[in-house]
Amino acid sequence: MIKSHSRGHEIYHDGNDWRFSDTGEIATTDRPCAKCGEGPTPEGYDPCLGYVPGVTSACCGHGVEEPYVMVRESIRQFQAIKTAARQVLNSFDKDRDKLSHSQWKALEELEDAVYGQGE
Repeated sequence: MIKSHSRGHEIYHDGNDWRFSDTGEIATTDRPCAKCGEGPTPEGYDPCLGYVPGVTSACCGHGVEEPYVMVRESIRQFQAIKTAARQVLNSFDKDRDKLSHSQWKALEELEDAVYGQGE
């Protein structure tokens, strides 16, 4: 069985549809984030990140995956990456005690990259 996550909720593919593992309902984007309990913004952004200029895709990880930021251009978008990284870090500040070891290490590396160099 193929499994994944949708906004932090485990889902599986039954051969025809993606379904939520806890209820068996067909998976939709209507469920709020499993981490913060908020739904996406009207534009579809994660509520903890919102709109980040210069970023084509970003995800807070919803408490089960590593956060990520994707940009369309490299060097010119460095400031957008740092802005997005700061937003990801800020979204985790209140819940750091709930992070797994690997999530904690990833956040430490992100902090070093954002705050430790080139300020």
